[in-house]
Amino acid sequence: MGIIDKLKGTPKWKNADPAIRIEGLRETDDATVFAEVLETDADAKVRRAAVGKVVDPAVLTRAASADSDEDVRDKASERLIALANDANTPEAIAAAAAEGVTDSRRLSTIAKTSPHAAARSAALSKITDSHRALGQGRKHSACRV
Repeated sequence: MGIIDKLKGTPKWKNADPAIRIEGLRETDDATVFAEVLETDADAKVRRAAVGKVVDPAVLTRAASADSDEDVRDKASERLIALANDANTPEAIAAAAAEGVTDSRRLSTIAKTSPHAAARSAALSKITDSHRALGQGRKHSACRV
């Protein structure tokens, strides 16, 4: 750590107080900061503040499936849908966002509304695959009397 780093001090988003960390998130536009906070912060309120600014589908997918807070998981899923459905999102990111969604209702929304062909295709293939698996399960679990 150099002398300039010592003079700058700790950034607000690394402060011990969750309220100050949230304030620090409002003052930055660094996508890597939002992703780091979403993946590492111990406070769910701080993670909720960060999730809406994360643009990395892989980080959002992990949060949507594994975060300890249900609201964070839901907001991460909604953020994936927003990325997949935003015309300004690059095609590859939109497709990766669609791949991160697991709920068939949300996948259906992407398949119907995304301006990105790759995202629509990814969502549709996940819906089709899950329906196939469900159909196979029903076929093999039929009760014979």
